[in-house]
Amino acid sequence: MDELFIQTIILIIGAILIYVLVRRSKFKKDKCLKANYKYEFSRILFIVYIVGLLGVLLLPVIRMGYSNNNGFYCHIVTYEWDYNLIPFKTISEQLGFLNSDMDKAKNGLLNLFVNSCLFIPFPAILKFAFQKLKTVYCFLIPFASIILCEFLQYIPGRRSDIDDVILNAAGLAVGMVILLLVQNKKFFKVQSEN
Repeated sequence: MDELFIQTIILIIGAILIYVLVRRSKFKKDKCLKANYKYEFSRILFIVYIVGLLGVLLLPVIRMGYSNNNGFYCHIVTYEWDYNLIPFKTISEQLGFLNSDMDKAKNGLLNLFVNSCLFIPFPAILKFAFQKLKTVYCFLIPFASIILCEFLQYIPGRRSDIDDVILNAAGLAVGMVILLLVQNKKFFKVQSEN
């Protein structure tokens, strides 16, 4: 898992550098353009989130190193090329880890938590980066992304699981509620008056 995190960070840094270089060349070509920092920040935030999400969900783990026996090595770690189409099977198995050793329980709870939280910020980041986008698309685009990512996870040798879709969609629903509450400014006025 540490390799995946490092690879994702490297990917994010590369994506930011490419974005900055492209935008910089655009500003150099057209001297009339003025930098809108809110716009640039929203796009960078969107790139960081999307590339990070794709890195965590789709990137195969690449192990590199050096050993005295074999010298330098580099190989792609494949997991199980497996899938689960039975709803709540993996969730119940991971909650069942609570009765076993602490490492399994910790890993099971961490997996449930991460899968639930991954898509919470997606609607807000999408709306922030693309303000003219209709709010309904702030749900439909992430939901389609959940389905697509879960389908594509099978390709690099990762596990596709309907429970991941359920947990991701639950997080997306929480993110949509938060976005709708933030957009409904009357809600906050009523709360502050009480």
